[in-house]
Amino acid sequence: MRADVLDEDGTAASAALLAQLRTTNDIITLCPMENDADDFCRMGEQPLTVELGKERAQAEQTDGFLVIPAGYAQAIENLERIEFQFFAAGNPTLPNAVQQTIEAVLRKVNAASTTARVTNALLDRLAAQTGLDALIGPLQPTFVNAVYVDASARLDARGAAVQYQTTTGEEATGSDSGFGQSVPGMGSMYVMFTVLAAINVLLRERTQWTLQRLAALPSLAPKSWAVRLPPTLFWA
Repeated sequence: MRADVLDEDGTAASAALLAQLRTTNDIITLCPMENDADDFCRMGEQPLTVELGKERAQAEQTDGFLVIPAGYAQAIENLERIEFQFFAAGNPTLPNAVQQTIEAVLRKVNAASTTARVTNALLDRLAAQTGLDALIGPLQPTFVNAVYVDASARLDARGAAVQYQTTTGEEATGSDSGFGQSVPGMGSMYVMFTVLAAINVLLRERTQWTLQRLAALPSLAPKSWAVRLPPTLFWA
């Protein structure tokens, strides 16, 4: 699978994001960073731009195109909101492996950022209520950043969030025809109808003392039942 990635930020934070994408789903090849000598990314000598990435995604030459916006690292440091752009062809209601991988990585980033924001707000309130601004203020950015780094490490330790596998396309063995599926059900239904009808006949014949009258006949009971039961079952 190919995924174009345009890193407009070019910082250590964006590089860490790309590393998380690689470790989360190693099936995806990030272009042009991981292009090989055989030009697996099919880019040639063209530099990746937003317009080219959109065209390649629309033509389904890639499975998705991600733009890491400039200011990503600054937004992480300042605990600010930032938006990513992702483009992919196909039905938007169907799952996309590249999109799922990106969302899985960004969920970890958002979780760590939320933890850092909560910590920062807690320290602000603590400083306001205790009057220790002079003591807490200088240490607060360093401590909040340490909380973010620790939360990110703990989230990364959970393992891969996306497991994407491709099949060989081999034909399935055996045949599940409609006839083979319907025969057990239809057979069970007819057996049930026959058993229920037979029970009804046997109960009616018992109340009419048929068994006792047949036992009093000179012929053997099994032969008499063989003569008696079929017409009764047929007309029941």
